[in-house]
Order: sequence, then structure tokens, then C-alpha cells
Amino acid sequence: MHIRDLRIYPDAVREWEFAAAVLRHQRHPMSWLLGWAGIRAARRPAPWDRFLLVATAAFVVILSILGGFTLSALTDGQNMVWKWILWVAGGCVYAVLMTLLYFAVRQFEVRQQEREIERYRSNLPVGGSAHTYR
Repeated sequence: MHIRDLRIYPDAVREWEFAAAVLRHQRHPMSWLLGWAGIRAARRPAPWDRFLLVATAAFVVILSILGGFTLSALTDGQNMVWKWILWVAGGCVYAVLMTLLYFAVRQFEVRQQEREIERYRSNLPVGGSAHTYR
């Protein structure tokens, strides 16, 4: 259908990309099918995407190093029970922070997808589809 649609109406690529963006945003299984068919939402990375990726990775590394040094300093001279308690508590705090970071990044990604969908929607022809299917 996609190939036939593009032969008849070459500007339909925008509609197919819009559909792919909406389905990917909704996490619909059909988005995988469109991806396998080669239909992808033509998203160019924003200039700050690489910076955000590097900043997030640096944050994780710095948090790990600082957490390790802090726990090492806190457990120095403690008996074995307190060392284990502090290390387990530190591990739990680290796990919670990583989980919060995951959900924050996921929310950022959802907002980017919503902006992308609005951009596609504004580029579509007025009145819905510009052609009819037979």
C-alpha cells in the first residue's frame, strides 16, 4: 500500500511519516511494522542532543565516583555490620537516583516526540488527507 500510495501521490510521504511518528509515540506495535517497511519519521537530532547525552553520562559517572568515595569515607573505621548497612543504603540511594534519571529522560523523550508530531501535523494538508484511497 505504501509503495502504491507513493506512486500515485508522491507527497504522501509526509502523511506516512506523520503516522509513523504518532504510532511510535503511542508505542503501538504497528510502529515496528512501519519501521520494518522502511517508513520512519524523519527526525533529525537537535543540536543539543549530543550535549545532553554526554552530560547525562558524565552525571552518572561523577555520581558513581562521588558516591563511592563518600561511602568509603563513611565506612572507614566502622565495624563490619555498619559497613554493610551503609553500603546497602548507598546502593539503594544510587538505584533510586538512576531510576529517577531514567524516568526524567523518558519524559524528555516523550515531549520531543509530541513536538515532532505537532510539526508533522502542521505540515499536513488542511482538511485531512489530500487524496482518497480506492
